Amino acid sequence: MRWVCVSNKFSKTISALRKERGISQKNAAANLGISQALLSHYERGIRECGLDFLIKAADYYGVSCDYLLGHDTCPFTDKNSDDTIHTSPQRLLACVLDIVNDLICRLQNEELKTEVQNFLYLSVYRIIRILCQLYSVDESIFMFDNSIYQQLSLGEMQLCETRMKLVPTKSMPKYSSLEELTNGNPNQYKALKDFISMTEEILNLKLK
Repeated sequence: MRWVCVSNKFSKTISALRKERGISQKNAAANLGISQALLSHYERGIRECGLDFLIKAADYYGVSCDYLLGHDTCPFTDKNSDDTIHTSPQRLLACVLDIVNDLICRLQNEELKTEVQNFLYLSVYRIIRILCQLYSVDESIFMFDNSIYQQLSLGEMQLCETRMKLVPTKSMPKYSSLEELTNGNPNQYKALKDFISMTEEILNLKLK
């Protein structure tokens, strides 16, 4: 058996994938053809797994080996590239945010890059404020209270979007498709495609 040197990322990932799918450790072990004790050791990082188990686990959870090893933030495999991705919304969002960050870094116009980054920061900031309010976090950690931040952040986001449209883009590379935008990476393409479909479905429900 060929052994694979794995990091803590592997043990945390296989444990998280199992729990996300609501699979008991006993059933997962049986489906993967190993004892529950051995799976427990893998999930706790006590033992390193073999290459055969790595491949089997990737197939079982429907993710790539690179994702299990922490080499890729997108969990999806290259198989069935035309199929809809079945993964948790949390992992899809994490993957898409990583792709978005990569696309922002590729921008060569610093003015445009700053506006896009600020727009993203403000979006995440608004989510953090909402979550802190839901969890009753003390507002004193923030500079602006709830009565001010909403209009202030939303107004700045609108200004960012307006300024982005005013930045000259003649020197920007042109991409005719989502595949080209993601440099032919099937994992990134599928992640963006599914995220777009999921989000537009939310918008579509509002129109009905």
